[in-house]
Amino acid sequence: MDAADEDEVHRYKRAVGQVMGGIFLDIKSPIFEQYPDLTPAELRSPSMPEGFYASREE
Repeated sequence: MDAADEDEVHRYKRAVGQVMGGIFLDIKSPIFEQYPDLTPAELRSPSMPEGFYASREE
C-alpha cells in the first residue's frame, strides 16, 4: 500500500468514526436516557452519573 492509499484509508476511518460517534451521541444516547431498559448491558454501570446519556446541548 502506498502513502496515498494509506492517507485515503485514514480519512475513511476518521469519517466512519465521526458518523458512528454522531449516531451514538445524537440518536442512541437520547433513547437510552428516555428508555433505560434499552441500554445494552455493556453500557450500563451503577456508577454512571444521572443524565450521562443526555443529548449534547447545542
